Amino acid sequence: MTDAEEYPEVHHVRFIGARVYDTYVIRQERLWAEGSWSGYVPMECPELPSALAKLRPGDTKAVLRFAREYGLLGYWHIAKGADGEDGEGEPLDWIWAQAHTLNVCLALTGLLEHGEREPLEEYLAGLPGPLVIFDAAGSPGRDWQSCVFWGKSYAAACLGHFPPFDTPFAHARWFRQWLVNINLRPVRPRLHEDPEEGEQLYLWTEGVLGAAWFLLSRLLVTPHPRLVQCRDPKCQNWVVPTDQRQHFCAAPRGKRESRCSARYRMRNRRARASTVAAGGGEEADS
Repeated sequence: MTDAEEYPEVHHVRFIGARVYDTYVIRQERLWAEGSWSGYVPMECPELPSALAKLRPGDTKAVLRFAREYGLLGYWHIAKGADGEDGEGEPLDWIWAQAHTLNVCLALTGLLEHGEREPLEEYLAGLPGPLVIFDAAGSPGRDWQSCVFWGKSYAAACLGHFPPFDTPFAHARWFRQWLVNINLRPVRPRLHEDPEEGEQLYLWTEGVLGAAWFLLSRLLVTPHPRLVQCRDPKCQNWVVPTDQRQHFCAAPRGKRESRCSARYRMRNRRARASTVAAGGGEEADS
């Protein structure tokens, strides 16, 4: 499938690439990249929003796994050197806040698709922070926490700020749209002179994070996104399926199976083996 078929409304548009380094380490509560690197195009990874949304506060191993697959999010580009020079590590709290913000949008999308009022109302009422919004006024010297929409309580943050809504469905759709639009600000087209092909139109995204928000926005304008909730009990993340048969988080680039799928499969295999052992029989081939 060509780019024109995959993205018909952005015909002849090229996408900015990203870097994955050989080594990632965590020190001083930041994620650092080291060594040589190879390039890839984040826009060609439809599973990227779901993969980023899986990151949970405190799980540094998951952050390292994500970085080895997709690279840094692009803190320098987005925060405009908020607390240091180019090349500094990305704050873990910032990474987790970005992941949580994407996860909220995916969860709202999944709940809206299911169309049940009570679960949606419960989710909005208990929605924790922080959520991060892109601040176009961000400049050197500003701390990224200044771009946090609210710290702890969504319900408290809404008071006096959002218009009234007739239903929780209208509320969720409006809030999701607002959150996506404000975080799409780092995504913009740019003309670039190619020595061999002349002027080319590129869709510029500020790092991997910008690509994740753009891919999410594309999902929301498809007729029926049909998000699925990962079957792995330890995950249950809302997933952008790349295949109609997909019931787990997508496998990372170059891999055949995701950690969620493998964990679920092994858990079921152990459960079957335990049942057979308890019954004194032989396990049948599955």
